[in-house]
Amino acid sequence: MKVNTRICWFVAVLTSVTSVTPLQELVAADPIGNVEQLGRSLIQPVASDVELLPGGTLVGQVIDSAGQPLVGQAILVQQLGREPTLAHSDRQGRFRMSGLTAGLCQFEYGENAVVCRCWSPNTAPPAAAKELLLTPGDLVERGQRPIGDLLTGPVLIGLIIAAAIAIPIAIHNSQKDAS
Repeated sequence: MKVNTRICWFVAVLTSVTSVTPLQELVAADPIGNVEQLGRSLIQPVASDVELLPGGTLVGQVIDSAGQPLVGQAILVQQLGREPTLAHSDRQGRFRMSGLTAGLCQFEYGENAVVCRCWSPNTAPPAAAKELLLTPGDLVERGQRPIGDLLTGPVLIGLIIAAAIAIPIAIHNSQKDAS
């Protein structure tokens, strides 16, 4: 009887921990595959498509998590086979870079980095942005998440394991009580 009670408590604690712990801590995802090489604290996956202006010019803005412009923020752009390009944001957090080519670009600013697909003028998909908006990647979440987001990955596996342990124990205990 004491063993069953301990198992039930273990299952309850395991279920609570897996449902409370953020998914970012449960799964250490490497979206690009080379986080160690980049040495950044947070790398977001390919975030968006951005259309370059004529001459390979890209315009954008850097803001903080409250939506305020970051003044004087250094933005470094790296493309494969090309020299890095550096720009600084103005009083409105806006920046402009020239000489970029179409393809994947990594934008590094502060402790953050984001990878975007840059498109030549008039070749971008309809959903491509005309400007790049850079925000800190501190995983700020506002509002409620749909329940479907919680029932994915490790949380779902944890719930299945907890149910696989708890249901047979409950059935066994109910059969003992009936006899």
